[in-house]
Amino acid sequence: MATSVTIGRFLGPAARRQLDALGRNYADATGNTRICLARPGLVIRTDGASRDPGPRLLPERTLQGPAAASFVRTLCDSPLPVTLGDAGRRAGIDLGYASRLLTWMVQADLITRARRGPVTRVDVPALLARWATAYRVFDTHRPLAMRDPAGHAGNAVRMKAVTSRYAITGTYAANRLAVFAPRRPMLLYAERPTDVIDALGLVGTDADPDIILLEPAAAYVFDRAWITGGLVFASPSQVAIDLLTGTPEGQAFADDVITWMVRRRQ
Repeated sequence: MATSVTIGRFLGPAARRQLDALGRNYADATGNTRICLARPGLVIRTDGASRDPGPRLLPERTLQGPAAASFVRTLCDSPLPVTLGDAGRRAGIDLGYASRLLTWMVQADLITRARRGPVTRVDVPALLARWATAYRVFDTHRPLAMRDPAGHAGNAVRMKAVTSRYAITGTYAANRLAVFAPRRPMLLYAERPTDVIDALGLVGTDADPDIILLEPAAAYVFDRAWITGGLVFASPSQVAIDLLTGTPEGQAFADDVITWMVRRRQ
């Protein structure tokens, strides 16, 4: 009588238990084997790998779009360890999507995660560099180049008159992260750009702006904003990605901000 054998590259513990319960023979490439024959009497059982030694890589992902951006920023900004649930909730994204992103990030060696547990390591420079392939500050957000006739950019008293959300980014913000960088032009996310224009008396310009207002594509740019000296600044991860993908002058200071982020986490 012919005997059937289930053969695979790797049969995990759950699959082997199910085959055992059905009395089926099996063998995989790692050495997990069960061969039981009534005639002639023969029993062969060997143990191979308990975990897949060559897991199939997931398809390459991009980090394009606000959901991915929010999740990357959360991983870069959050204290470690951080669980999938906490990271997903902080980013405000679907946990199923967050789980798929984490799985891909583990395979890409961008993060380390305990098996079915929290994220314990984030390679901040590599993760931001991967995000930068799908993000450009002046393409992702709508820029408005402005001139400040009265020199009010960065004036905390005048900025108090802005009634909607804003967050300063770029080199001006880098100075608040122990990085000496040029303060001009100031990059500023504005929920309602006209509020900032009216409060500071700004006028549009085609060249050499004092301030570039950024109308955000999504609200994640304001997440974890912080206040110092009476001004509101974007989170370090947002400042870093904006430097990394912005003007050539700003790109020169991106590594300094990222180094500051890594040291603060240690």
